[in-house]
Amino acid sequence: MKKVISVIIAFLMLFALAGCGEFKPPVNEGGNNPTTPTDPDNPVNPDDPDDEMSEGAFSVTLIYDSKPYIPDEDEVIRVVWTNLESGGGVYPVRVNAKGVAVCEGLDGDYAVTLETPPAGYTYDPNVYSASNDNRHIRLILFKITHDYGTATTPDRYQPLRLPGTGTYRILLQNSAQTVFFRFTPNRTGRYSVQSIADVTANKINPILDVYIASSQYVPESPDETRDGGGAAENTFTKNFYWESNLYSVGQNVYFGLRSECIDESAYPLSIDFILERPGEITGGENISYRKVEVTHRNGNLPDSVDYDSSPKHISTLTKGILDQSIIGLNADDGYYHLLDANGAPNGKIVYAILSVDSDVINTLEDGQTGPGAGFTDPRVSKRLADGAQDSDPCDYNDLVAAYASKCNSDGAYPVTEDLKGFFMKYSVCQRLFNDGKGFAEAFYQSSHSNQWLFNCVFYEGNPYAEEGQK
Repeated sequence: MKKVISVIIAFLMLFALAGCGEFKPPVNEGGNNPTTPTDPDNPVNPDDPDDEMSEGAFSVTLIYDSKPYIPDEDEVIRVVWTNLESGGGVYPVRVNAKGVAVCEGLDGDYAVTLETPPAGYTYDPNVYSASNDNRHIRLILFKITHDYGTATTPDRYQPLRLPGTGTYRILLQNSAQTVFFRFTPNRTGRYSVQSIADVTANKINPILDVYIASSQYVPESPDETRDGGGAAENTFTKNFYWESNLYSVGQNVYFGLRSECIDESAYPLSIDFILERPGEITGGENISYRKVEVTHRNGNLPDSVDYDSSPKHISTLTKGILDQSIIGLNADDGYYHLLDANGAPNGKIVYAILSVDSDVINTLEDGQTGPGAGFTDPRVSKRLADGAQDSDPCDYNDLVAAYASKCNSDGAYPVTEDLKGFFMKYSVCQRLFNDGKGFAEAFYQSSHSNQWLFNCVFYEGNPYAEEGQK
């Protein structure tokens, strides 16, 4: 998940720059970003800058789900570099067919934003900056979990429902409107809500009212109000950030989303916000956690071996339903293998994805924010317990760090008894499989005994054995 860079941008005189198109865009009085007076069918900037960009070029690559976001043929997306110096210029470039925008000739410090995100996506517009020492940016896109559009909720007893963690969008009509949302967690944890309004226009300030309530009673006044403390702040615009422990499954939390404004002409205006679960809790800080140490080969972990083939998800191979008999521990090497019909290892070792993106657990680039986080992300606790009454709460931090340091270039390591125990504990604690309501069930089905395989893969080719053997 990782800290954000505050950006303060004043709209002053805008200048042109050779190599990025020559224009003087006006300030958009009705929104958050400068507008570019260009015809989408005749863009100012080339669609496909040369692949061989100069050494001094600045570039931005759009990333979604750990891969470059490739625009549709008729989709116009422009990256905007805004010079942070007084009197600096604004320089938009269209994203090419490879998901990259390249701008030649920039020199100095720039805020990096999009004119508009791709339809159905958003991003945090306040965290990206480029400079002569940081020319190449990976801009992470979030898919909108749900766009509520224009909401007309008459009171707090008729709220919109937030189905779970995710990224949401609502269209506010004016500064007098409050839109109510209800969130009911299906597992305990530490949750946060943050807005990601662009601070550039500096006309609107998102505000979050929080009500701890039941379905029968919602207090007249909020328990707390947040109108700042978020990622980036400007003179007026301050993104809100709220975080709290929710100890009870089924506990209702009501959020009232509203805004203040300097200029009512900024409306109607969409506000994007993120509900996420930055860490696990188990009912109290007094729980005693058993620290789990590496036991495989007396704590000696050889480096994982790279393969020529790509890792294949086991649950995809078996169409989501695994039988215990096809997976087994090989006593000779201490790793779990796929087994043949006779119960013997068939040459394919089971690997765990620990340090890069996977279908179920999404890691984030350092310094970026957003929903989803991987096992090596510091925001995701490896202190796991299945509720406050768990008889064996475990601290896997050191164990996961030790294994992650030995992963191959795919971020994978062969599954040992240590790792099987961690994945099993993680899946049970986090309710990944929960009678159709678990997060992993969007991808897989599993029996209880095999749920530890939710994030495991295998490779075609020879098994992991001696150093350098393929």
